[in-house]
Amino acid sequence: MKKLALFLGLAGIVSINLPAWAADAGPTAASALAKYNEKKYVESADAFESVLKTSPPSVQLCYHAALANFAANRRGRSRQLCQYIVQNFGTTREANFAKKLFPELAVAPKSETKTEDKTKTADAQTGESKSKSTRKKKSDDDDEEDAETPKFAIDKNARRGALAFTPQQIAADGASGIDQAFNPNCWFEASMAALAELPKGQRLIASMIKIGDANTYIVRFPGDGQEYKITEQELSKVGVSDKSLWAALIECAQVKKFPDNEGSRDISIGMGCITGCKAQSINPTKESAQELSSFIAGAVSSKNPIICATDAGFKTASLPDLVVNSHAYTIIGFDAASGMITMRNPHGKHSRKYTLADDPNHRKFEWVGKGVFKMHISLFQKYFDEVCRSFI
Repeated sequence: MKKLALFLGLAGIVSINLPAWAADAGPTAASALAKYNEKKYVESADAFESVLKTSPPSVQLCYHAALANFAANRRGRSRQLCQYIVQNFGTTREANFAKKLFPELAVAPKSETKTEDKTKTADAQTGESKSKSTRKKKSDDDDEEDAETPKFAIDKNARRGALAFTPQQIAADGASGIDQAFNPNCWFEASMAALAELPKGQRLIASMIKIGDANTYIVRFPGDGQEYKITEQELSKVGVSDKSLWAALIECAQVKKFPDNEGSRDISIGMGCITGCKAQSINPTKESAQELSSFIAGAVSSKNPIICATDAGFKTASLPDLVVNSHAYTIIGFDAASGMITMRNPHGKHSRKYTLADDPNHRKFEWVGKGVFKMHISLFQKYFDEVCRSFI
């Protein structure tokens, strides 16, 4: 917590008085601030998330929510909010504070980038590339560059109504093309990630996005006659940070289809929206390990999408922090012999890394990287209260 205390001291907000934006956002914002000042950081972060679902994403609201999440040790979510601030409110003091909290969000000046490019060119011409010897080794959770809103580009030679992406392009990115950012829509992003990992799902995603006019993509969800036209301006306004353009376009359409995050009450809504098929759900806490194993294996073995959601109550059950509470995950694998379920957090590379201290051999929990981890089915039943699948 030393880093947090130092940062808050620099920002001059060790204790937060009730600002005007909080009054405008309603009593929940005031309650969130009160819990923050009482050092109830987890409760404060949860309260801010509720406010973000129903209030305009002002820079002050996002910034205070980022601080609460940082103090609650939810660094991935805090970073996402800070990234949103830097991208959309870059000239504000909050953006400067966000860069201090996460220095990697401070983009290097263009002049430095050009110098680096020239150096690489010279090395290539002389055959004396130094990249291998000087490049800092990155961990499994690092990417070559920070996630940004993907470049909006339309093939000018493509005819209107043609598919914008092929299944092969979706497959090349897979779930790694999806990084949940500002929008609290894990209930949808987890399902999109599930499709992106499966051959049938990749074909389904490709069929959803078509070329509009010279400046527009058109997204249509299966079984939904509504067309969602996505422009570059709309994509930027929504605040997505998915690595892949196809994922950002679909997420933008989802935000338009479900204003005020209306689908967040049930993960089956997201599954039904993106597959066009009815979803089946069970509660792991009320099923035997054998029945749960059969339910999960049925989807995984047949290569159909399956997701799950954590129980908000596990925080009060004296269980170690291994997952985010009230959050959806994608199930991407299951080993019935070992009982290990492989899952992915839609936060992707920004996910918080967890470890289980009393499990050195990883028989119950193993962190893989970039939001992917394995959990034994016996633990799964303690943390998750819903599993949802669909056959496409």
